[in-house]
Amino acid sequence: MMMTSELGLTRKNSETIGFVLTSFLCSAISLDELKEWCWQVIGQLETDEQPAYLFDLVDYEGAVAGIYKPLGFVPTWEHTDEDTAALYGIALKRGGTRYEWPVKPETARAALASRPHIEERFRNALPFISL
Repeated sequence: MMMTSELGLTRKNSETIGFVLTSFLCSAISLDELKEWCWQVIGQLETDEQPAYLFDLVDYEGAVAGIYKPLGFVPTWEHTDEDTAALYGIALKRGGTRYEWPVKPETARAALASRPHIEERFRNALPFISL
């Protein structure tokens, strides 16, 4: 079994939870898919390694803007603006809809095409989601 810090789920190493929450904020995954990811991570960890915030996220029903509140910290994911645009590209590829897109759809699609490592990371972090 992996340790929480190795999985990128802690304040000191929050790469994975940062990536997953950014995917949610970019509409690349839904709240239900975020909750499914939490259950899968919980199942991979020993009881004493399970961050309490994963259970809080499973129960989360608040506003999108408040998604970090259950964590008690804002996770960091080392990325560029183009990486974020690629996540919007994944959202578009999955048929995502938003009231307002911070990047033009053609920019998001181009970013995804030029940054295949983002799609690969998405597939690795969220293997139960088909693209």
